[in-house]
Amino acid sequence: MDLPKTMPDEVRRVDRPRPDSELFQHREQAAGYGVNPRDGLAQPVVETSNDQTYVPPLEPATFVCMADRSEFVLRAGTTELARFPAAEVTRIDLAAGPRYVVTQQRAYDRVDESLRHLVHILVGTAFVPVVEARAACQHYKRQMSDMAGNPGRKFVSRFCMAQRDENGEYVSLRDGLMFACDLRDPPDPITARRLDAFDEEKILEGRERRESEQHTFDVDTALSAQGKNLVTGTVGSGIAFDVDTAPSAQGEDVQGEETSSAAGIFDEASVREAEDRDRARKTLAEAAAGPNATAITPKREP
Repeated sequence: MDLPKTMPDEVRRVDRPRPDSELFQHREQAAGYGVNPRDGLAQPVVETSNDQTYVPPLEPATFVCMADRSEFVLRAGTTELARFPAAEVTRIDLAAGPRYVVTQQRAYDRVDESLRHLVHILVGTAFVPVVEARAACQHYKRQMSDMAGNPGRKFVSRFCMAQRDENGEYVSLRDGLMFACDLRDPPDPITARRLDAFDEEKILEGRERRESEQHTFDVDTALSAQGKNLVTGTVGSGIAFDVDTAPSAQGEDVQGEETSSAAGIFDEASVREAEDRDRARKTLAEAAAGPNATAITPKREP
């Protein structure tokens, strides 16, 4: 049978993900190819590093999708009465799902006497129902299978049923971290604070960036101001000098420096004034040597 020259994707790739497939077992990831130096044939190139292949530990504190059963809570409506560590809690597997209970005596010992009338006891038993510190998200689903036909090795797939990628697959949560999620059902206010804190930090960062952009250094303005200062004889400190009186003032300054040096009296203000005078002399000398020497050369007495 003659096959068409252009075959549809369903024929060319029978293992491709389809929008009607709820679960797809393989990740859609293109692989790079290189040349094998032994035989010159193409071979896949591993493009992952040690950091990319790192698998974080599975912890309820860093994976908000799963339940937190490190401790259990006894509640009466929305009022929390007591907390119990996992070692004090008994699990009962029922058709509707697992339930967790503690003994009536243990609950009474942990709850304040004024609130014991709120403790609900299971009918016909001496047990009190408790719940996980954080229930699992309703969108979080798991599957366990074998690896490459080896029943001795187990493979657990973790999915978020509230999201799909561009290939129609449910988003895989395997070997990853989930610190907080607004899609979580039921919501978890403790981890939701992480999102609020992150948003507040980003808002503050954006305000600081906008304020810094408003005071951006303008090179053209700075160069124009520098050119005006050279023509008018204004130094970087903002002190203007009269080019007519600069030579006589220069002589007086030198005498003043010698007198101060002899007397040994120098304070911080005097040092700054001396530095300003030195910069002014240097500026005048450089301007005199340039094309504007005629305009700013000081007048000399005959």
